[in-house]
Amino acid sequence: RVAGSQHYEGQDQLQVGDLVELKREPANKFDPSATLVLVRNGTTVGYVPRPHSALVARLVDEGRKLEATAFRRLTAPAKDGRWLITLRTLENSEEEGDLAGGKAAIGGSHLNK
Repeated sequence: RVAGSQHYEGQDQLQVGDLVELKREPANKFDPSATLVLVRNGTTVGYVPRPHSALVARLVDEGRKLEATAFRRLTAPAKDGRWLITLRTLENSEEEGDLAGGKAAIGGSHLNK
């Protein structure tokens, strides 16, 4: 689930299957691994959740080719309507683990290779 999306307008601009941009925010005073989730026009949807922020920040900082996609909008609780975002690498890598050549749901608990 995208964190903090109730504070931003971007969540209402997303549709299932839309690509989203990941932009690091290292000066964030709450989390130095903070990574913004943005719709393609630059409007903020929210943040990568803290349990995933260090991994995603490292991948972005390393310049890894990533594809983040709006997967599903949650309907409960109705006032939040937070989005699930899938993230996958666009490169083949010999490195094991950490999304190497794989796919994961941000806020989910699975990793597909």
